[in-house]
Amino acid sequence: MKKLKEILSKDLTQRLLYLIALLFWIFTFWNDIIEYPVNEGSLSSISSIGVSYMVLLLVPSLILLIQIIRNNKVCWGIVFALFSSFILYSIMYLLIYYYEKSGIKVTEFNDLILIVIYFSILISIDYLIYLMKPKRLI
Repeated sequence: MKKLKEILSKDLTQRLLYLIALLFWIFTFWNDIIEYPVNEGSLSSISSIGVSYMVLLLVPSLILLIQIIRNNKVCWGIVFALFSSFILYSIMYLLIYYYEKSGIKVTEFNDLILIVIYFSILISIDYLIYLMKPKRLI
């Protein structure tokens, strides 16, 4: 564990991991960026949480880009807070979905396995973000 914390505390490692996260985020929206123009395509439409897909693409991208360039505690705090908020939102959404679907009980064992895997991955990524706390405040 100390070895992992030591590796993640290096500035270059942190910047590379944020670059990977940025590329993954852009890749997630890549089909929509290429296929549809912004003014008439899916990026200008509204997501299920009431925010346009363009905002969902640009805000995290800009925050990650600033973190790659500056790598400070302020932006790290924003990244950590946003990802933690996403985890909480996912849990709430999932609970509401299963409550509406079947009265709060998971209908199949496969659903439970997928939920456990999904949240294990999210919590692991959040913990890695926590370990990547930079040394510089601003």
